Amino acid sequence: MDTPAPTQHKPTLSIQKVKQIRTAAYIVTGVMCLIIFLIVLLGSNSKSGYSASTTGYNVVDDATLSVSFKVTNHSNTSGDPTCTITAQSPNGNDYGTDQFQLSESLSPGQTVNSQDEITISNQGANNVTQTSVSCR
Repeated sequence: MDTPAPTQHKPTLSIQKVKQIRTAAYIVTGVMCLIIFLIVLLGSNSKSGYSASTTGYNVVDDATLSVSFKVTNHSNTSGDPTCTITAQSPNGNDYGTDQFQLSESLSPGQTVNSQDEITISNQGANNVTQTSVSCR
């Protein structure tokens, strides 16, 4: 007498169980993304503790603009910020940029006023209407 082979039963998941697992996976993924976002956000704030803004500009000659700005150190340590100034005309045809390190170290909470001269393309310093500065 032959013994019949045992029947193998494949486990099946109901559609409702699949939806519950998928929902849990979405929640876990969302929480992980939020944690990573917060880590990146908090990490980037600790690296760059400077705020900067332009306070004015003057045309030196057709190709040169003197830009005044202020920088504040918001971190808990002294630092030597590297700043980038940009200036351009409304249509962007006349522009200039300069990157430099401030000549003095900033203590925590300290604000300094400074200026930098930048070369404007196409002899267009008189056409400049937009200036910006950022420091890191």
